[in-house]
Order: sequence, then C-alpha cells, then structure tokens
Amino acid sequence: MWYQAINNVIHLLSSVIWIGGMIYLIFVFLPSLREINDFQRAKIIGIASKKFSLIAWHCIALLLITGLIRAPHKLMFNISVHYGLILTIKHIFVILAIIFTILWSKHINKYYKPIVKGAQNDLSSDYQQIEIKFKFLSTANMIIGVAILLVILLFNLRF
Repeated sequence: MWYQAINNVIHLLSSVIWIGGMIYLIFVFLPSLREINDFQRAKIIGIASKKFSLIAWHCIALLLITGLIRAPHKLMFNISVHYGLILTIKHIFVILAIIFTILWSKHINKYYKPIVKGAQNDLSSDYQQIEIKFKFLSTANMIIGVAILLVILLFNLRF
C-alpha cells in the first residue's frame, strides 16, 4: 500500500530532521560559537534557534499526524500487551519531548528574541545563566529524542 510507504517516509524524515537537528545543535553548532563574544553568540543562537524552532514544530506536527495513522489504535496506551507497553513508553517520551520543546521555545522568545530584533543592545548580567538554561533544555530534549529512538530500536530487536 503506497500511502503507508509515504506515511512511513514522512514519519522517518521528520524524526531524522527533528532529532538530528537537536544532535547537531548540541555537538556542532553550540560548541562552534565559543570563539565569539557573548552578544554575537546570543544573537546567532537567537536567529538559528528561531529557524530551527519553526522546523522542529512542523516535524512534531508531522510526527503526530503520521504516528496516529501508523499506530494500531487498539494498542494505544494498552500496557497489557508488549507492543502496547512499548508504544505507551514511546508516547510518554514524545509528550516529554513536546513539553521540553515548548519550554525551549518560550526560553528563546523570552531571552533571545529581543536581541535578534535589536530591542536589546547588551546582555543582562545573568546571561551566562540564560545560556546554561538554553543548553540544558536543548540537551534534555535531545536525550529524550534519542530515548524515543532507543525504545523503537528495542522494540524492533524484540520482534
């Protein structure tokens, strides 16, 4: 059935883009910014994060839609069978990832958006704490995303 194949491709691509983007952010993008001053770093983080946030939310929407189409509805949150338990664990991680993405987006809008728009020409004295929170939210979200992939891998190894 061709529509299932298209649905699977969209689901997998959305996963790769969202989780891969988080991995890139943590291991490549943020470490690369250490060489520039705090204000420029904050401005670049704000610009890049705004763009990635838009992509991430589109991927999340596609994942939710394609996931609902893919999932056997009788097994949704049915922990009495193995597949239902794995699916429930995955969905709990997905909910956590969405919560962390909301917190991450709010953090960007609150602290980085004014810098990007030019409404703020210098950084507050607590900028280091703001950047630490940004890195924490980004890292936590990446770990949850990888956990989702590991749950799927464990399920596939089982069957």
